Amino acid sequence: MKKLLHWPIVFSFCFLMLNIIPSMVSAKKTPRMKLGAYYFAGWAGKCPYDDGTPENAWAKGMPSHFTKKLATEFSGRTPIWGWRDDTQELMERQIKLASDHGIGYFSFCWYWRDNKGPVNPKAIEADSKHLPMSLFMKARNNQLMEYCLLIANHAGAEIVGTNAWKQAADYWIENYFKHPQYLKSEGKPVVMIFLPAGADKDGLAYLQEAARKAGFPGVLVAACGNSSSENGFQAQTLYNTKPREGLN
Repeated sequence: MKKLLHWPIVFSFCFLMLNIIPSMVSAKKTPRMKLGAYYFAGWAGKCPYDDGTPENAWAKGMPSHFTKKLATEFSGRTPIWGWRDDTQELMERQIKLASDHGIGYFSFCWYWRDNKGPVNPKAIEADSKHLPMSLFMKARNNQLMEYCLLIANHAGAEIVGTNAWKQAADYWIENYFKHPQYLKSEGKPVVMIFLPAGADKDGLAYLQEAARKAGFPGVLVAACGNSSSENGFQAQTLYNTKPREGLN
């Protein structure tokens, strides 16, 4: 069994998790490694407890993943830019801050809709967890960084069956890969898949074929967890963990 290229995770903070991938440009002009950050966009949308009742006043105007504990036990730890990350201005500030400190790309968590069903473009576009990525794509300063997808293929957002994976591939190519700031390795768009055991081998083969038909030399598919090249992966990364020996 061929070993996958490992992308070590080196640090994490708030909703960001850092990982490293090889630089895609000349080593004479840029560093040999490109540093990136996972971006979980749980700080957009509406808190499910924001129902207008007095007992849930703490949730008013708060984002989807805000909790009562954050409002009470940790009330003195409000982020310096506030609890929300769903405005164009704030995204551009995040891009500037990240770029100034050596972050080369964001890997945005991406969620399939509908869970275990066929593609639902309207639901994908309406998911508040995709809003920060949309803001990044149209940011005035996005030339400072790149971005890619981390497919959150877990409960509630599972891509099930070859046909669904083919639909996902077509959606990614059309809506993301063609963006000028999409992260590429030797011309290949980079896609990371969380819980890679749930990926469909034939679906990933179709992804490669469809990408080539769209003018790309293929896709670099990274397993966010354990998998193998035989299953369609070329690299490995990890989420919310420390590097350790023995991964293959």
